[in-house]
Amino acid sequence: RATRKDNDKLGEWVERQRFRKDNLLPEQRRKLDSIGMVWKVKNNWLTMFDRLRAYKEDFGNCLVPQHYAKDPKLGGWVQEQRRNKKQNVLIADRERQLEELGFVWCVKSMKTWEAMFDKLVAYHRRYGDCLVPTRWPDDVQLGMWVNNQRRRRQALSADRKSKLDSIGFVWSMYQKESWDIMYGRLLEYKRKNGHCRVPQYYKEDQKLGRWVDNQRCRKERLSQERRDKLDAIDFMWRVHR
Repeated sequence: RATRKDNDKLGEWVERQRFRKDNLLPEQRRKLDSIGMVWKVKNNWLTMFDRLRAYKEDFGNCLVPQHYAKDPKLGGWVQEQRRNKKQNVLIADRERQLEELGFVWCVKSMKTWEAMFDKLVAYHRRYGDCLVPTRWPDDVQLGMWVNNQRRRRQALSADRKSKLDSIGFVWSMYQKESWDIMYGRLLEYKRKNGHCRVPQYYKEDQKLGRWVDNQRCRKERLSQERRDKLDAIDFMWRVHR
């Protein structure tokens, strides 16, 4: 007897054959035609997905109220996707499409994440970086949350990663140490040459040339502390090539 999981896999496979129709071998298409394969179906799910995409374009998120007056069906459909995900009956490809759109599976969890992000923004304003100690006495929960974002980096949505990047979030402490090492090499360059205008393709230290160019490109995403350190040695943010 086929299980729900088996049916789910079969449904994904059938959708994939429709999508790949023009790339299938003639023999494969003949076999499917011989059992009455329906190549074109009215896909209500994709229709609703397009309505959700339009909602996001208007409001910037996928948080459709359950009783959304403008489109009551959409609100119910969004709730249905959450239920299907919770019950492990949502087709993997559909789950992927929703996540790429920034779909929120747990609204309560989303609100908690936003609250912690706001705390991190406040920390950044005060200290100039996002390097909250893991057991920071002023807010142990924030320190643990920051550490958790690093561990869960691959699982975070693109929207959340983008938000963290926008305030100069450091994804690994090794990354911080690497920055300090390169900054030290820039200091040494200035001591020898009297300026920080390292050529992008600097033969004596190619990595330093690329690093300096990268700091210019990432200026708006650098922490205030790092910008201040570069400003202190008369770093040139704009150069004429």
